[in-house]
Amino acid sequence: MSEPEVVPVAPDMVVSETLGGYDLLRRLGSGGMAEVHLARANGIEGFQKLVVLKQILPHLSRDKHFVRMFLEEARLAALLDHPNVVQVFDLGKEEGEYFFTMEFVYGENLSGLLKGLRKVSQSLAFEHVVTIGLGVAAGLNYAHERVGFDGRPLGIVHRDVSPTNVMITYEGGVKVADFGIAKVVTRTDVTRAGTRKGKVPYMSPEQCRAEKIDRRSDVFSLGIVLWEAATGERLFEGDNEFGVMNLIVNGQMKPPRAVRPDVPVDLERIIMKALTVDKDRRYQTARELQLDLEHFARDHKLRATPSALGELMHYLFRPEPFPWGALRGSSGKGMMSPATIAEISAMIGSQPSIPGTGAGLGSVSYGSQVLGLATGMGTGLGTGFGAAVGAKGSRATPEPGPR
Repeated sequence: MSEPEVVPVAPDMVVSETLGGYDLLRRLGSGGMAEVHLARANGIEGFQKLVVLKQILPHLSRDKHFVRMFLEEARLAALLDHPNVVQVFDLGKEEGEYFFTMEFVYGENLSGLLKGLRKVSQSLAFEHVVTIGLGVAAGLNYAHERVGFDGRPLGIVHRDVSPTNVMITYEGGVKVADFGIAKVVTRTDVTRAGTRKGKVPYMSPEQCRAEKIDRRSDVFSLGIVLWEAATGERLFEGDNEFGVMNLIVNGQMKPPRAVRPDVPVDLERIIMKALTVDKDRRYQTARELQLDLEHFARDHKLRATPSALGELMHYLFRPEPFPWGALRGSSGKGMMSPATIAEISAMIGSQPSIPGTGAGLGSVSYGSQVLGLATGMGTGLGTGFGAAVGAKGSRATPEPGPR
């Protein structure tokens, strides 16, 4: 019996350097603490795998404080092993420089998807809003419930749930990224009140007040993400960060139906419960929110599944079979041309509503990134977990309705 042919990973990409046995293929970005590379892991008998490698910046490698934070991030992320959380694989050190590797996610982030929708004046189908919400809630609940090796709850809080940290694969998988500023709230040295972490427009009231937080803070942030996914608009905007925080702590927000009248009443109720300023009246766990979304999808007969979301991603982005095809020769941007956007807008405008949603055509987007981090670069540790490579082109083909 002949040996199977070994197909190399990213065969035509130039290896800039190696680190700890990983081939560094492309620098994806850098932040205040670390830089991130697309890398290739090599093993015996032709084993290869694309990963994302995060390396502490050289000038910080001797700073014990930054090294401790970097290692804490890696150790915390390594505790999380769930389909809806970006995975960390390995921690290494070479010539005094620390690095760790994490899952490479081939897809888009929610922020890019929503920007694309605004470009063509379209809204996300409610079935996809629910699918995204279910995935994020499941990932968060897993992290919140995680226990240490001693069996005691770790009390992990993400603290930076936002559209840039919600990653969507081309197969419809939803993953929570960037646990870079997540904290184990049971540890006294990381639970101090008086400090704020996260993106201000996605903070909970207790984060804005610099109070001690728990899992319910992440629930509020997920409520903001759901509100924005359902409406296509930003929820909290102000002239400055203080103004935004003032809106959040005082609960000055419009219900989704005031922005998008076809939002189902039941979905609005779920979102607004997550956005309750009083955390004792909010969903107490991400699991509670997840269950209500499941019931909503069932009652409204929505096809809120990863496969439906994956069909949309494939119809719109036409992803290359392998991610290095999208990377090959890319300039770092993959925006559609205005002509293509206009063609899609014209096509979408003639489509009937999707049964069961009361909405127009499900989701329309465009290639928001050919190369780049799917997570934000401005977090406390400089980058997020994982990276997404967007498709080089998009298809002006309508999304199929629920079957």
